[in-house]
Amino acid sequence: MNGYDGSLMSSMNAMPAFHNYFHIGKQGPATGLLFAIYTVGQLVGSLFAAPAADRLGRRFGMCSGAFFIVIGTILQATSKDIGQFMGGRFLIGFGVTVGCTSGPIYVVEISPPSMRGFFGGLYYSFGYCAGALGMVYLSCQTG
Repeated sequence: MNGYDGSLMSSMNAMPAFHNYFHIGKQGPATGLLFAIYTVGQLVGSLFAAPAADRLGRRFGMCSGAFFIVIGTILQATSKDIGQFMGGRFLIGFGVTVGCTSGPIYVVEISPPSMRGFFGGLYYSFGYCAGALGMVYLSCQTG
């Protein structure tokens, strides 16, 4: 999600249709807050991520993180104003932190002891690359 979001939002900031739809400029406080609210969601999510995963389990952390990401995505996709779009970005940031805190720990816990380093490294390498490559692929398909 992090690789995908970074590529997507930087591409959207270059699109005049995006700025015209939400009536914001390409720079300034409104645009800065629009891009920073994702990170604010991650900061708030970090307060809940580890305690939720420790008390309720790693799968709960991953599932609840995915739930927040899906709800945030729906909010963003259906947004009619900048407030709803920012709310969706906040929820996505929150969900990413909750899910990403539980995911690698779960992978390492279920891996055979001799393969834990390999699968942990694969988790971190593949996730960011796949998100960024997916965005590049989508950009090439849409022109």
